[in-house]
Amino acid sequence: LTLLLSPSLRTVVLSFSRANGTMRHRRLQPLIPASPIPTHFEALVQLIGSTLPHLTRLQVLNLPGSLPSHCMSYLTRLHQLHRIELGIDTAADYHVLQCLSRFPSLRTLSVAVVLREEDREQELDLGPGFLGLEELHLNGRAEDLVAVIQVSSFLALRSLSLEICTVDSPDAFMDDFAVICSRVPKSISKIDLAVSMNYGFEPISLTTLVKPVLSWGAVTVFKVQTDNYAPILDNDDLRSFAEAW
Repeated sequence: LTLLLSPSLRTVVLSFSRANGTMRHRRLQPLIPASPIPTHFEALVQLIGSTLPHLTRLQVLNLPGSLPSHCMSYLTRLHQLHRIELGIDTAADYHVLQCLSRFPSLRTLSVAVVLREEDREQELDLGPGFLGLEELHLNGRAEDLVAVIQVSSFLALRSLSLEICTVDSPDAFMDDFAVICSRVPKSISKIDLAVSMNYGFEPISLTTLVKPVLSWGAVTVFKVQTDNYAPILDNDDLRSFAEAW
């Protein structure tokens, strides 16, 4: 593989094989990594950082485990790296996000967030590191995503995709979503939501669930998926969406 790493490469996609041979593009169950990622991946990332000065995109698929923060630090010298997509099986904690926030050229980020207990017990601060980010795709528990978004700055964000695992109730989702919406620009044009909710709650209208974004006049794409919960979508909801955008 290392023989293919020509200095002229602009894009690298690393796809690792899964035991059952399938590839997952969306996961709405909490990610609980059992072990760190294999050491050979870290060595590969180090090699990429030292040999591909013109790399603009790195995508990693089907790599289960916890990502060490120093693993991504090997890439900070790549000043043209605009797009980092870490698969939904690769867990990134607060220290990994801190490292990713130091990529000044980063415009697209896709990552599965799994905060550790020690992360939750400290005061998080990601500073202005994501100011240039235009596309953000986050996967994880609601409390982890809220904690990360609350301490980040996304002034240039145009596209927001959230896969939220194990939300306790519709009310809990609305509270978390309101916090998230208060921290991102109202000029976002694309919203993609996937939410897994616990069973047993009375359905409420979809427009009530996502009320904050109905006032965002720049939205051109809106997608929503709910697992284990079916919100009401009636004529009034459809009319509200039509009038909003």
